Amino acid sequence: NEFTAITGQWLKFTASTEIKAIQNVTKIKVVTAEGVTMSTEDLNRLCGADEGENEFPNVTTLDLEYAKVNDNELTKLSWMDNLKTITFPRTTTNIPASCLINNSCKIENVIIPDNSERSVTIGTQAFHTTSLKTVVLGQVDPNGTSSIGTEVFLNDTNLSSVDFHYGWTTIGTHAFYGCSSLKSIVLPEGVTTIKNGAFSSSAIEAIRLPGTLKTIESTAFNCSKLKSITIPASVTNIESESFQECQSLTDVYVLGTDTKIANGAFQSTNTYNYNYQSGSSDMRSSYTNKDSSYPVTILHYPEAAKSKYLNSDILNAISRIRSRPIRQLFAQGRPWTLHHHQWRLCRMEELHAYTEDT
Repeated sequence: NEFTAITGQWLKFTASTEIKAIQNVTKIKVVTAEGVTMSTEDLNRLCGADEGENEFPNVTTLDLEYAKVNDNELTKLSWMDNLKTITFPRTTTNIPASCLINNSCKIENVIIPDNSERSVTIGTQAFHTTSLKTVVLGQVDPNGTSSIGTEVFLNDTNLSSVDFHYGWTTIGTHAFYGCSSLKSIVLPEGVTTIKNGAFSSSAIEAIRLPGTLKTIESTAFNCSKLKSITIPASVTNIESESFQECQSLTDVYVLGTDTKIANGAFQSTNTYNYNYQSGSSDMRSSYTNKDSSYPVTILHYPEAAKSKYLNSDILNAISRIRSRPIRQLFAQGRPWTLHHHQWRLCRMEELHAYTEDT
């Protein structure tokens, strides 16, 4: 045993000569033999059994990639006072809820290493801490069910870099909500669902959506700084308010012919609160927002989708666009349902501004 308990003192130990020689190191890498799992006692001495124990007080970097650890004991990492960078075991399949948010830990960098032979679930608020700056979400089983749970990075205001590798399928509810330093992100192929509020109130300006994505849930991208977004052909459903509060959004590119959008999916201030200037040479200069603080959002879609996304009433109205102002054409602003029910938009004005681009 490398540590001997001091009689009569709570969580006080005398370290062996070998351990004393390394107790002040700043980096530790743990490797366990094949088939061996770190014991609770070993993990307690490494991380501490509670706030009062700190056998390795100067450790800032801990590498557990090749260590076998019981997943439910990973919460003990939060006892490490000065830990800044953690590499999780490559065998981990479940990162517990609130894993690194309690106690004195002020983690800055989280690495989940590549291992395409396992799925990983990250529990609720596992990394909900304002100290976090960078995250690497390593490759996981491409045929698995790896997911980022609810509020995993909630209000992580210093998080600026998320490196997604292949195989993750679900971005959970409010997963990146309030990440006000996160300006861009690339989601890998394999992601199928972006859940409610996943990126709301983040600083996302640009995002790449994968060709495997099927559903964008309500309020997923309520991002005031989002400027443009491309919806891949694989997306079949965009729920209501998915892009509300996107006051900076200028262009939405829909690549598919069967994408369905719910009422109120986009910010109304950007989509039908505008003036039309006849005689302009291009779409963008033809429309200006009545509120100069906001741009007009334009929807771009494939020519092949025109017969599905537009009904006959709207097509007839568009044919008269260059002779009559929008405010006269669509003064009623009543709801419309598009042909084949592929799209539902809040107001006729909204769709008219979108489709003039064709």
